Amino acid sequence: MSIRRVKGFTLVELLVVITIIGILMALLLPAVNYAVEAARNKQCLNNQRNIALSLINFESKKERFPGYTNRIGNFRGSWQVEALPGLEREDIYNQWLGGTAASGYVDLFVCPSDPPDSNNAAFNSYVGNAGYQAFDNNATSPDRETIANGIMHNYFQGMNGAKPINGPKISMAQIKDGASSTLLLTENIQSTLWNAVSQGTGAAVASDKVATVFVWHKATSDDHKINGNKYSTAAITKDTARPSSYHPGGVNVAFADGHTMWLRQDIDYKVYVQLMTPRHDEVKVQFSDSSWSSYILGDADYK
Repeated sequence: MSIRRVKGFTLVELLVVITIIGILMALLLPAVNYAVEAARNKQCLNNQRNIALSLINFESKKERFPGYTNRIGNFRGSWQVEALPGLEREDIYNQWLGGTAASGYVDLFVCPSDPPDSNNAAFNSYVGNAGYQAFDNNATSPDRETIANGIMHNYFQGMNGAKPINGPKISMAQIKDGASSTLLLTENIQSTLWNAVSQGTGAAVASDKVATVFVWHKATSDDHKINGNKYSTAAITKDTARPSSYHPGGVNVAFADGHTMWLRQDIDYKVYVQLMTPRHDEVKVQFSDSSWSSYILGDADYK
């Protein structure tokens, strides 16, 4: 009588197969994660390019870039509100003009690597170049809102007799260091809502500036640098109004001519400052500080 044998894996063979599958998964998972992040990074760059082009179109019509805070109808609105028409969201913008400080989820304002928990609010990942960190005209914090410093300034004149503190109007012609080497936009993972400066109709205040911008500091700490203390859960302040992202090693940025690129987090801080200042030599004079060099930027400094 013949014995019928049942073919199958032995326990040892099964363990070997499981081990091989585990090794393959361990090898493939980083590659999959890398591919996913690469796609997110590309989308983030595309978002910033579209936003930058909207702001450039605004400048061509108004002969200035929008401010970090602006009068829109009867409200104080961020630069993102001014960008809405160029992003095919006139539906939201027209509500502002009509007397409603509307909000809404705008895909282009959200980095895929920095997603919100829901899409029912005016979530924001991107911030604009507002130059030096000073926020007002008082004696303890001298006004640094000059043509030489930053792209976005205060264009909201307060109602009800409040003191106007309007900044200079920055046009392409005033960017003497070159639009292709002057930062316009970047990311900040502490930035929350693009309508964050819309509440109320009084004079602009310090908190308005930090809500949707990035700044530079004369006296620096690690917190002021790119991705400095980036996992802080505190509300955004002038110390956290710096570029930060969930992309490893740096941030995406857009320049005033509309081109985008990856900016390393380890660039020299003075290179970062010079990328933010449309007239770097004038900033040196403004601060009466010989340490602000007239060094000419090279591609290797930040690319």
